[in-house]
Amino acid sequence: MKKLFLILLICCPFIANAVEVSGLYQYTVDVDNKSQAERSRGSKNALLGVLKKVSGQTVSQRTSIIRAALRNTANYMLKFQYAEEDNSIRLNVIFQQDKIDELLTQLEIPVWGNRRPLTLIWLAIEEDYQRELVTKDSYPQLKGVIENNADKYGVPIITPLLDLEDRFTVSVSDVWANFPEPVIAASSRYRPEKIITARLFQPSGQAYWQLDWQFTNDDAFQLNSLTGDKQMIVGQMLESIAQVYAEQYAVLSKEYEAKDATLLYLSGITDMTSYINAKRSIASISMVTALDVVELSATQVTIALRLSGSQADFIKALTFDKKFEKKYDPLSFEQSTRLEYTWLGLKP
Repeated sequence: MKKLFLILLICCPFIANAVEVSGLYQYTVDVDNKSQAERSRGSKNALLGVLKKVSGQTVSQRTSIIRAALRNTANYMLKFQYAEEDNSIRLNVIFQQDKIDELLTQLEIPVWGNRRPLTLIWLAIEEDYQRELVTKDSYPQLKGVIENNADKYGVPIITPLLDLEDRFTVSVSDVWANFPEPVIAASSRYRPEKIITARLFQPSGQAYWQLDWQFTNDDAFQLNSLTGDKQMIVGQMLESIAQVYAEQYAVLSKEYEAKDATLLYLSGITDMTSYINAKRSIASISMVTALDVVELSATQVTIALRLSGSQADFIKALTFDKKFEKKYDPLSFEQSTRLEYTWLGLKP
């Protein structure tokens, strides 16, 4: 399995490009006015929204735990503020991270950390017998739906520039038929981990829209289809993407009763700046609850970690971070089970 993983790392440049997502513990909802009753209603919706944003899962309101939480949303809130724009009022609520994580643990729902796969979406649309790739200029509302739902579900989404370089490499027909070679070639400049091709059209004689989408650079995922209102199904696609990722990457936020700390052996630390940056990057991983440097030499630093997840989940988190690289011995058939990584540093 380790040799297979090494081959994947060599062959697929997208596998380790995750990004840190900010604002996971805040949520914005529309309210009718600034009354206490409306703020209470909005706060409940915001709590449900942030639980979904942090976990990637829809939280059932039928459990006694969540019903009690909804009766006392102030217990989970850090602060709130209003914003008014275009005759609408929006309530932005910032929640306490430890309280939200604790609530998800009580619900036995995994916490999805802030390192999430960077995803590039190529969207083609057929309208009035013409097919074209969606851009901010041609379909600003659809572009807005993608951006708003990406923030809503905490998924880092980018869309192609569709400049001359893109159009020279890939065509609307390539995206429509999901031809992987030109799509992956055109995507390489964006360095995503995941690539999605999608086509949006109205079936013959129907009033509804259909959206077919799939992961281009991952054979494990099949074609997905959604039907309904044009903007609604684009939003549903973003929700489905978040659910797929959460199932793969989320870890259960509960304390593992390990007797010994997890040891990480990190090379590539050449000066104080790299030492500080490496420690900060490790500490930013959501499941790392504590870390201590137990040994420091000219070539390697050994760090003792306390994790709120399994060692396998920690390795998964490091896999997504392009600042770290797993050390392998190409001459050895049996690789070391120690957590040995090289610090590659902060890339510009």
